[in-house]
Amino acid sequence: MEYEPYKDYELHDILKEPRRIAKNPYKLYADYMLSCIFELYEPEDEDDNADIDPETTWNWSVDKSIYDKAFKNAYEQFCDALDLDLQIDVWGQGYTIRNGRKLDKKKLLSIFNFPVDDGDVIITKYGVLNIEGDHELSLNEKFVQNKLYLEKVIQMAEDDAHDGWDKLTDMEVTMYIWYLWCKKTTSRDYKIFRQECAEDLYTSEADDKACFNDKVQLTHTPTTQYLFSALKVMDWNKQHHQKSPISVSNDEIFNQFLS
Repeated sequence: MEYEPYKDYELHDILKEPRRIAKNPYKLYADYMLSCIFELYEPEDEDDNADIDPETTWNWSVDKSIYDKAFKNAYEQFCDALDLDLQIDVWGQGYTIRNGRKLDKKKLLSIFNFPVDDGDVIITKYGVLNIEGDHELSLNEKFVQNKLYLEKVIQMAEDDAHDGWDKLTDMEVTMYIWYLWCKKTTSRDYKIFRQECAEDLYTSEADDKACFNDKVQLTHTPTTQYLFSALKVMDWNKQHHQKSPISVSNDEIFNQFLS
């Protein structure tokens, strides 16, 4: 399987905002492995060693045999810490591996794809890969994702200064109107909602039901304002060629889920 390099802003968070990404085990692993590999860095001027900035220190080389040994040792130490519930040292700071059960150890071996030139490994930022891929969310995490998505829809809908309402997709408009309707009534009867708000909705009943969260699709009984599935709404947007600036990252979910 081929993985994409981390985007620049993601790599910035990994290297500069460790507390922000610490609850995402894949990004914490990337930060840990980079901290181990950068121990091999030897600046041309020895006085520069104390001032090393990993975010800007790329495209340096190290003998492949030395790199391979360092990688193997770092990987094994991480796996030991994972199995024994021990802290790992990342840039001189101790971190606990949170959410470690989500890690696929085989994937961990693919974290780097650095080019090799004449027996040397070239450490490039585009060789740091996002091996997390598609993350299968738990039911609790899906609830958090749905909650965060609705919160962002509400924030955008009410952002008059930046014409937020005009940026919502048709399904996001329905989400927001459902939220308002839930605030003013104790009813959670979807049929009544459709009758009372029909003139304000741009989606069909079939469209809406296709975007209900998994629990509601099983029970057919909406109970909260978090009626809609963020993932299904995002898929609906794509299928109907409607672009939305709203998304919820795995980092946001992890931080909420474990906070």
